[in-house]
Amino acid sequence: MAPSGRFPLPPVEPRAATLPLQQLTWEDFERLVEAFVDEVLKWQDVHRYGVKGQTQHGIDLYGYMADKTVRTCQVKNVRAFTTGDLRAAVHKFTKGKRPFKSRWLAVAVACPVESTQLLDELHKLKTANKRIRLQVWDQNKFSKMLRPHHTLVRRFFGPEWERVFCEPLPASAPHPHVQDEWQRRLEELLSESRARLVTRWFSAGLEDAQAKAFAADASIGLPQGLSASLPGKGLVLLKGDFGSGKSTAGERLHQRAVERALKEPTAPIPVYLSAREVRGSLKEAVLRAADGLGSPAQQGAHIMLDGIDEPGLQAARDFLEQARLLVRLWPLTRCLLTARPSDLRGHPEEEHVSMPLLTNEEVKALAERIAGVSGWTGWPSSVWETARRPLFTIVAASLNKTPGRFIPRTTAEFLEALVQRALERTGQLENDAQAGLRRLASLTLTSGGTIAQGEYGVDEDIQRLLATRLVVRRGRTLAFTLPIIEQYFGGQALLTGTVKAETIWASLESFDLWHDAVVLAVGSGSWEQVSTLLTGLAGRYPGAAAWVVHKALSENGPVFKEDIENAPALPPGAECARRLHGALTSWVQALGPLGERTRLACPKVESLTLAARTEGRVQLVTSAWRTEKAPTAVRGGELPRDWEWDLPTGALWLYSERVASAEPAWPWMVSLRWLRKEIERVLSAKDLPLRETSPGRAERRWALARTLTGSQDDLLHTPIRADVALTHVRRLLASPDGVNDAGSVQLGDLEDEHPTVQVEELRAFASELMAGRSIGADGLLRRPWTVPDRPDSRSGSISGLYSQEAHLRLVREVYSAALDIYEELVATWLPALHPTLDWACASPIGLKGFLEFDARGDPGLEYCVRPLPSGLKSDVVIEAAPADFDLVGFRRACIEDTAKSLALLRERSPAAVSWFSQGITSTVVYLHGNTPAIDLAYGWLANHLQALSLVSFGYHPPGEY
Repeated sequence: MAPSGRFPLPPVEPRAATLPLQQLTWEDFERLVEAFVDEVLKWQDVHRYGVKGQTQHGIDLYGYMADKTVRTCQVKNVRAFTTGDLRAAVHKFTKGKRPFKSRWLAVAVACPVESTQLLDELHKLKTANKRIRLQVWDQNKFSKMLRPHHTLVRRFFGPEWERVFCEPLPASAPHPHVQDEWQRRLEELLSESRARLVTRWFSAGLEDAQAKAFAADASIGLPQGLSASLPGKGLVLLKGDFGSGKSTAGERLHQRAVERALKEPTAPIPVYLSAREVRGSLKEAVLRAADGLGSPAQQGAHIMLDGIDEPGLQAARDFLEQARLLVRLWPLTRCLLTARPSDLRGHPEEEHVSMPLLTNEEVKALAERIAGVSGWTGWPSSVWETARRPLFTIVAASLNKTPGRFIPRTTAEFLEALVQRALERTGQLENDAQAGLRRLASLTLTSGGTIAQGEYGVDEDIQRLLATRLVVRRGRTLAFTLPIIEQYFGGQALLTGTVKAETIWASLESFDLWHDAVVLAVGSGSWEQVSTLLTGLAGRYPGAAAWVVHKALSENGPVFKEDIENAPALPPGAECARRLHGALTSWVQALGPLGERTRLACPKVESLTLAARTEGRVQLVTSAWRTEKAPTAVRGGELPRDWEWDLPTGALWLYSERVASAEPAWPWMVSLRWLRKEIERVLSAKDLPLRETSPGRAERRWALARTLTGSQDDLLHTPIRADVALTHVRRLLASPDGVNDAGSVQLGDLEDEHPTVQVEELRAFASELMAGRSIGADGLLRRPWTVPDRPDSRSGSISGLYSQEAHLRLVREVYSAALDIYEELVATWLPALHPTLDWACASPIGLKGFLEFDARGDPGLEYCVRPLPSGLKSDVVIEAAPADFDLVGFRRACIEDTAKSLALLRERSPAAVSWFSQGITSTVVYLHGNTPAIDLAYGWLANHLQALSLVSFGYHPPGEY
């Protein structure tokens, strides 16, 4: 039977107010204080000062802080502590030798210090010694500082005092009986992190002792302000080029997370993972790493995932999606990912942070610390620029320690010097060692970072690899110490034929794993080696080839006098012309139909004559003619020196430009720049022929009719009489000055939306008019899209001519047509780029958006693009935004929707994941010109070509879109 009344009140059991410090022996009390400053306050290298009988100058313990300052402590296990005792303790420190010039003293006292006289005296002593920080840790204060630290309390006072004194641990915190193991695990994480830094810095060129000193110094490797600028939870992507120090900064942030966890049992769990070693689910990998340290679901985790792009860009996007899921699943979690700069677009709630480069002063300080002497002012400017990445500062400073050593200038030279120095130090310079490293790189790159050691060979072969100290063995697997070294030797494997290049670009999936190694190969190989590689890659995937050239080679040659003087001289002009012609031919042929529309084909690129001459070491002057019009003097490829700007008639161009002569593959970059200009000319005309039923054809007909009849500025898009338009077409075709050499007719200035029109298109338009096609029963031509439904603007803007309903119809019509035109342009004119061209590679796609109106009634559009399942047709769904439209919610939904769609894309076309850029677009809507759908389609196409470096950065075709 249960009692009829309420239960009795539970007993009152308050926590003990203080610990019985005076019951400890003098030795144990000193040991407790020593453990506290070491494990809780994180003093480094803590020592007791002196032994019994020695003069101790007012201190019993000392230790170092991260900034190299020294902190000291007196320990007093006494039952009473008077004003005189305090004064004597402080004076012994301040008036005496004051060891290590310390300006910080704590006096730890086992009894309470509460009298007003003593506290007044402490205030006077602090005032009299303003340059020294004084603290008194009496029984009350020291007990309060110890209360959160179960391990220390249990170690010195036993489990019962832990129970009655310490606050109960939350469910997510380690249980007391596993606390020691938990602390051991965390300290092991710190040791492992420092060991990784030692390995990293040794591989970069530091000696063992220096590498260990750098790892022990927490001030090295984490840029000032970076930690404070990062959010405590959510997803953070830290981006930086190789050698920028992003992995080192990630290690330091991981160490801080470990140190916080040691102080606070309920802090987020520190987890370090290398993306190369994560197989399968990121969540499962985190849970395995956090096992025994707490619950990520309850207390969160601080996850450091290093190098998400090293297993390939497809893997990087996959890691990004999984990390987004984790930070939503575990709200107290921060996921810090590192990657090289790439098209990894962010979510509005994410932080994408660029790793700051070193300042000149930081370069000097780091170099002097490594080499022990100054002398960096003599470095050429190109070295200074490269050395702003810490890896290359270390390489340059290490070389500077040896008199007469050449200081590299290019990235390729820096990497070569890094590897050569590492092999010199370990006595492994022989070719066998390098051949083994090339072979290992070919295996690890193909597998995504590590291989089982048995896959490489017998133990004797493996020992030769390990002796270089550029390779590490973890368990029964092998991996390179630094990703950049792996990629360097992967590039060398391509250049020397250790790996057959055609196997790398047999598919975009394999290229994805090797893309960084390909970039390094192109940046360091000879003209013949690189041309063999790029001709093959361009023939298979021209978009990937253009991306590689942009990443690997300098856009322009050196600017500063000292760099020009140190640059190798260019070959003779005729040889330059031969190499440029070879690279240009590969580009034009690889582009297919689009290449044939450029002046470079004329009609075939083989019939183009190039001539060049050098002026100084890096200046190159070039010109080109169609072969039948080329002057005899340039048939050999050498451009006469007395030919300046008055070239013979028929020259297609005359360019004078600086080239990076230190990079043997420079003709590929120069010819790519020329190709960009030609592609931009084609895109600016916006007249690539489309199929008869294309919405682009209907829009072009309307634009031609308006331009020819002079009604292009009619904002109401009033219908045009077909017979009037036909009269104007016939008159233009009959004009003797109307058609130019290119077979086109000039309609306006180059800055106009559509400056020219092909004669074939004009004739086709005339035929359609005569046949009565696209003409209404009333003999009128009409705009193919919704026209204004108001006679005048209520707001004073063009948008005011449309009601919101009409505007929504217009946007739906034009965006649907633009997507159709975009897909037709790619399929017809850029089929070779389809696998690497953003939206095209993910087709079919869906464009989903909301149309909003501001206070004036002007429209704006928010939209995202996502892949659709196979078998569907690309579509556009645009709705009017409701009054309570949640923009942030829409963006979040877009990202989540795209993440699901990417899973489908990964199944049907895995390689496309690396090239498709998921993102959200906010744009002002202006669709009132003659050809809004064409303008949109060409604008999208230009943006996507820019991502491949096939048009210049910032270029967009003329016109509003």
